[in-house]
Amino acid sequence: MKLTVASLFALVPLLALATPTPPSTKCPYRHPQHITAKYDDLEFSDNYSTPIPDGYNGLSYENFYTNDYDGFIKPASYNNTMISYDYRIPRLITVPEGVSKSYTFTPKSVYVGCSSGYPQADCFITLVGTKLVKKGRKWEEVTVKKNVVYPALDNKKEFLMLKVDFPRGKEWRGLKKLEFADVGFEGRDDYRPGFIADNFEYALEC
Repeated sequence: MKLTVASLFALVPLLALATPTPPSTKCPYRHPQHITAKYDDLEFSDNYSTPIPDGYNGLSYENFYTNDYDGFIKPASYNNTMISYDYRIPRLITVPEGVSKSYTFTPKSVYVGCSSGYPQADCFITLVGTKLVKKGRKWEEVTVKKNVVYPALDNKKEFLMLKVDFPRGKEWRGLKKLEFADVGFEGRDDYRPGFIADNFEYALEC
């Protein structure tokens, strides 16, 4: 495609939409904010991968892209999910850079799925939460884990995402980071599926 002055000016609105707004370093909330990120309001294009924008609904995403329903695994809500293709890069949801130390999120539930085609064996997923805990005068990172099995796709009924509920209480409260780790099949380190997630419900507080 030949770029002209006119075509460059035509790209300006798109670039403006793609530029994330830096988050404020001050706490923007006086009370916990209860949010369900559905991703349905995000742009999707068949021609390129669109990253989940920085600061979307108060959080940042790494190695996640907007994905449109293609008729394979039904989203928790119509029509988008988020997807991650590359297992070599950590799949993360984090608090934005530059926010106050007290800015945290507490996950409540999320829908997950593994996508490698049909048929598909049981898919194992490890959810790893990281938070800061003050011990004496120092802050230390503490991790919590939850193992999930996305059931095999081995019949011809409608394929659905799996809802994962996080335990209530202090264990998962006040995270700085949530990672979807070790997504794969038993005994198959050489072959990894794509990972999809939808309707992430959480509380933001600081």
